[in-house]
Amino acid sequence: MLEYVEFGVMCLLAAAVLTCVALGCGLRSMLMERRCTSRCAGRVVGFSSFPTAHDLRLPIVEYRVGGHTYRARGPVFRNYINQVVVSVRGGTPHEKTNIVARESLPQTYRRVVHTRKASIVTVEPLRRLFPIGSRAEVFYDPGHPSLAYVQRYARRDNLFFGPLLAAAACALVGVAVLLFWL
Repeated sequence: MLEYVEFGVMCLLAAAVLTCVALGCGLRSMLMERRCTSRCAGRVVGFSSFPTAHDLRLPIVEYRVGGHTYRARGPVFRNYINQVVVSVRGGTPHEKTNIVARESLPQTYRRVVHTRKASIVTVEPLRRLFPIGSRAEVFYDPGHPSLAYVQRYARRDNLFFGPLLAAAACALVGVAVLLFWL
């Protein structure tokens, strides 16, 4: 019986930790659009060293506010969808994305790669739209200029609701176990 009570307490602790993660990461992301009300022009100085999980290198934009220089990475996307089509017959490897213009960046990045078994196709659409040295619009928080996003905001609700739902599930399991065994 004691091990079940310990399990219930551990579930409640996990729920508390996941709630803190949801509030810490997700709430910041959700409030960012409301807080970043000032805008300025920045300059693309490079691209992220490591691609996102979906082989996309994001531009690094440098901007100045109040005599200080800051850097922001982006534009980011709400979701990333990759599809790989492998052909055993041949054909020319190629890649298609839904990124066509700076002014109409989608919230979801979609990429379809048509490839042969041993070939690799890598097209970086953001390098084409944001070449090094080009200008990019940056929105920043006037109270904390290091908090910023590039071009447009992509609300990442999954950073808040994912951990929050997991916390609720852990709390329900923990309470159910404790009620059953106490």
